[in-house]
Amino acid sequence: MIFCVARIKDKIDLMRFSAKINYRALLLALCTVIVTSSCTTSAPEIVELDISITNKSMTPNEISVKQNDTLVMNISSDEDGSIHIHGYDIEKKVSKNMQQQLKLDAYATGMYNIAFHIGTGTHSHEGHDHSEECMAKLPEGSKTPEINVIIKSSEKDEGHIDIQIETDDIQFSPTGNHWHLILDGVLFGMYSDNSITIDSKTIGTLEEIKEKQAIKITINDSQHCAYMDIHPSIKYTSSMNDMHEHHDASETIHTDEHHKDEIEEVIIGSLRVNPG
Repeated sequence: MIFCVARIKDKIDLMRFSAKINYRALLLALCTVIVTSSCTTSAPEIVELDISITNKSMTPNEISVKQNDTLVMNISSDEDGSIHIHGYDIEKKVSKNMQQQLKLDAYATGMYNIAFHIGTGTHSHEGHDHSEECMAKLPEGSKTPEINVIIKSSEKDEGHIDIQIETDDIQFSPTGNHWHLILDGVLFGMYSDNSITIDSKTIGTLEEIKEKQAIKITINDSQHCAYMDIHPSIKYTSSMNDMHEHHDASETIHTDEHHKDEIEEVIIGSLRVNPG
């Protein structure tokens, strides 16, 4: 009788031990699921694609990235014109049989048309709020930010140009205040970094840019409206000589108005920015 009671007690203890093991295994499995699910949101990436425009058709036709990714488009075209990403209002000139590069910080989710503007003039984006069509004002009583722009030949990348924004008065972010680079009267790109590097094949050599005074910088709000009271000062320098002349970025950039009527817009593809 005593032996049977002992056997029953041993079985009960074994069942309790097994239950504890199963409970611990269950907790471990739950923790694993929680940790795994918390890692499913991947970090921002640099997505680089070769884009071909042939007979007013883009390959690939649809581009897909995640929010906060940096999209780098290496664009080749069989005719002169410009590529325009609606919504982001970024426009990039392209030349026949010459690869151009366009960079975009994908901070806003959604689906955006990509258009090709046939011709070599500038394009008027009716219905879009960007620096050429809307103006922003600083809060009343606030100090006007001092912005210095340094444009120089890159010391790290031969054949490239560095553009650096120097200021202690304003903070840039992908969803707030940022700056627009305008080249020959056309919006080249929007940036929240204080320093960028661009291939000279894309915008020209330092000497060419300086001679034509081709670059204009505007400081813009979250709606891409340019602050009317901020006039960045632009300085061209080289590694050997820092004494090149300044010019006021508020100078008018003259464009060939007679080209505007010749430009045709064709939707050639789309950009999808998925939630990160």
